Amino acid sequence: MLPKTLLVILASIILNQVICAEEYQDIIGRRTIVNGWDFRTFIDTANTVHSTLGIGYSSAWFSRYKVRLSIDQTPIIRWNDGDTERDSALGGSLEVADHRQTDKRGVSIRYLRITGVDDGNEIKSSYVTGVALFNDQYLSTHTFMGLSLGYNRIRKAPNGGIITNKNSIPAIGLRIGYLY
Repeated sequence: MLPKTLLVILASIILNQVICAEEYQDIIGRRTIVNGWDFRTFIDTANTVHSTLGIGYSSAWFSRYKVRLSIDQTPIIRWNDGDTERDSALGGSLEVADHRQTDKRGVSIRYLRITGVDDGNEIKSSYVTGVALFNDQYLSTHTFMGLSLGYNRIRKAPNGGIITNKNSIPAIGLRIGYLY
């Protein structure tokens, strides 16, 4: 009698785990796309000049962690006709996130190289680096929105000019994206 009861209890526990696992996978499948390409905009509210648009590829590791590599570009190329001043930034970012049923949380590292002309001098050795913690909420299967809080370091060095380091603390960002 005891072996049959034990077998029934064991079978019900295994069956319950399988059902829960399928439901969890089903929810994940409907709410998030684990691997694939995405568009994302990052609006840096502390320094809007270095807000970016990016296209990236995400890949899941160990079924829970997501790694994203992207190419980012500032959407606005500043151009001032009166002063011969223009610049833009192009770079990349790396994100590692713990994605769950309705959100993903993680850390983002980005690097943007600033190019252009400032007061007639070519901008050289100029960049923006940043580290941020973020939390994105999935609004639907394909769209997400979130906030980030971090730190940016901006180094701008026009040729023949003085190197200026500017820290922006905190760097508060708004993240909006579309997964496809």
